[in-house]
Amino acid sequence: MSNSLNRGIRGPHSLSLHALLLLLCVVAVDSTSQLLLKSAVERASHAVVLAMLPENDSAATALANEMLTEPRLWIATGLLCVNFLIWARALMLVDLSIAVPVINLSYAIVPVGAWIFLREEISIQRWVGVALIFTGVMICSLTRNRPPEHPPAHPLPK
Repeated sequence: MSNSLNRGIRGPHSLSLHALLLLLCVVAVDSTSQLLLKSAVERASHAVVLAMLPENDSAATALANEMLTEPRLWIATGLLCVNFLIWARALMLVDLSIAVPVINLSYAIVPVGAWIFLREEISIQRWVGVALIFTGVMICSLTRNRPPEHPPAHPLPK
């Protein structure tokens, strides 16, 4: 194992290319699953309206059938499961204080995807918020941690 990769696993003080790619994969998969889920529930929204009517006893069944037969719902669910595995692997390589700000890029990407694919209207205030989130993530991810002043209490075996 190379020294730089070994340092990334043993005591992460910077973001390796491998770890960055994993984190960006988490962002992409999470953002995609959120957009698919929104698209799936919007498609079934007419069944939701029926389910709210007290005189319609079969509406809940119709809603369940509508949702359970929606492929985008199943794809989104599968992506969320895969995303959990990618996230777990990324956490083996990166400090949580670096990883969480990077994956929060999805807070900026999802509105852009909703605007492009779902035709949602985004206010200027929300665009400013997206820009601020992106800027904050860049600042956090480019910050290097200081090496620890003393070794960790439980070092990983070599």
